[in-house]
Amino acid sequence: MPVAPASAFARERWAADGARLGLVDHQGRGLAFEVVDGRLRAGAVLLAGRAPTDLSVQPSAICALVADRSGPDASVSASEVAARVADHVEAHGGWAPSGRRRQDLTTVLLGGAFPLAGTAMARGAGPVDQVPRWAVPVLREPSAAPAARAAFGTRATRPVVAALARSLVPADTGTDTDADERPASDQPSTPTITLLPLAFARMAADVLEPDRLVVVLGAATHHHPPAVWPRTDDVALVRAVAPTLGPTRLERMLRDAAASADGPPRLIETVRMWRSVHHLLRGRIPTRLAEVAACCRAAMPTDPVDRPSLVRGWTPPTHVATATALAPAPTGTGQPTVPPAQPARARVTRGPTARGHAIVTAVRRGVDPELPPPAPHHHPRVPPPGADPVVAPSVVIPRHQGLRAVDGLGIGGYTLRVPRTARDLRAWGDRMGNCLATYSAAVVDGRSTIVGVFRDQQIVACIEIDRERRIRQFLGRANTRPDPALEARVLPVLRRHGLVAA
Repeated sequence: MPVAPASAFARERWAADGARLGLVDHQGRGLAFEVVDGRLRAGAVLLAGRAPTDLSVQPSAICALVADRSGPDASVSASEVAARVADHVEAHGGWAPSGRRRQDLTTVLLGGAFPLAGTAMARGAGPVDQVPRWAVPVLREPSAAPAARAAFGTRATRPVVAALARSLVPADTGTDTDADERPASDQPSTPTITLLPLAFARMAADVLEPDRLVVVLGAATHHHPPAVWPRTDDVALVRAVAPTLGPTRLERMLRDAAASADGPPRLIETVRMWRSVHHLLRGRIPTRLAEVAACCRAAMPTDPVDRPSLVRGWTPPTHVATATALAPAPTGTGQPTVPPAQPARARVTRGPTARGHAIVTAVRRGVDPELPPPAPHHHPRVPPPGADPVVAPSVVIPRHQGLRAVDGLGIGGYTLRVPRTARDLRAWGDRMGNCLATYSAAVVDGRSTIVGVFRDQQIVACIEIDRERRIRQFLGRANTRPDPALEARVLPVLRRHGLVAA
């Protein structure tokens, strides 16, 4: 948001109209503060006569408009704006700080707009410059009980409510009754509100039981600054992948992430790898965050010969240049001409694969290579094993009751559709730029279930579900990964209709 210069707010005047308070200049631009249902809505009027731009989630943006203006044209200071807004909010039933904090504009704006955050600051927590989007529905509630219901639904038991209220206040922050009376220069540095436990609990809200949510809310052993808090798409990602992790592993990973300073980014990185390779992991999979990350990293495909590109389909095999260089010379001798050795590239690899050995050996011998099966990869998967006869385009795909229930179902601007014939799969594959047409036999035989996600009559993603009601693939156009927010919307609907195992 562009910040107006100091002269633009010169000679401001206060204007009150019921629950709305304005600080505007002679051109009608400035700040607007309105109390609605006990909550402050702070915004900036950038053009005269226009509705204010709501900046309630960004108190720092409001502070930037009024702070550090000590020139002769400045008619009000940040502390005066804070005190005037605090009086206005308190007069209309909102939360306002007391004592010296009443002159801190960030505290006044944050607590007035988000009463639950104000309660945490009243207990000793410091304000934050910006409220994450995933925390807005929780912090705007007046108390911990409705906030817990907004975050966890029916899992908001009394212990969960109490744990949520405790988690917002840093553990090393005590109640200092004299803090508001000391001069500002003597005020100690106060840790900000702790929202990381809330983020972790929201990630696991669909998987963990209430007693385990209490453990996650209280797992943070030291303060994490806002810089390491997860983003909105990170919360949606973990929430979508949580069912595949399972409650025990997910809880352990969240507790490990909360116990280390770099835990949140390591958790997000591990979950991204898990989503890509968890179907390749065999045997007993660990539960600790570091061990899960090591297992996923070891299972990540690294050889471009044996895996397709994540964005543009199949990566051109690197053995093509090698095969051309090692091809038999056209002299009739039958002996290949070996090019001079090239200096090794500074790149760490896991060594040649079986396919690479077979290709080079066959080319050197002058015969057609007999390739072993490709190494398993997840992106994209091949159709399920089994006999795949040619399926006529007009063959009708059987649909059970659950599929009929989601066919045509709208989800926040998206629509779920189920293919009716093999011709639909072929058309979808052409639009998606993938091999969806080869799944016809598997879908007709019941080995796979396909659900398409459409937006504005255009297919944007496709989901494959196996017989065990597990997600085998959730891919977008050209086999790219869709937006995690889309997964967070669609997967709960499929679980609710019994298409995906809970």
